[in-house]
Amino acid sequence: MYDPFYWYERELDREYEEEQMANKIEIDLEAITKRRDELMDLSARYNFELKQVEKEMESLDLQLIALLNQTGTEEMQYGNYSFGWKTTKRTALDQKYLKEHFADIAKQCTFTKENRVFDFKLGGV
Repeated sequence: MYDPFYWYERELDREYEEEQMANKIEIDLEAITKRRDELMDLSARYNFELKQVEKEMESLDLQLIALLNQTGTEEMQYGNYSFGWKTTKRTALDQKYLKEHFADIAKQCTFTKENRVFDFKLGGV
């Protein structure tokens, strides 16, 4: 069967390939990996500092909780700040129970999702 657009499409493909070749950029792997090392090191230091800050905030929260317990209150205000206990509810599905008692329904409601994730490791594979 004759396709009148065949040659036109082939010409477009050739032009696209030439454009892609012209637009290719130089990639300096040495510079990229060196910069990633620097950034990973910086990220590790920031994560360490963040954990230290979170620990200190948790310690302060424990002191505030002790104050609430001492005063026998659920909530307190101090200047522009208010702190206290807040009750929240969360509804969850008991997957273990569902699988044990309604295996056919659990199987129908189960799915597998596949993702492709970029990974960069030091030391190769």
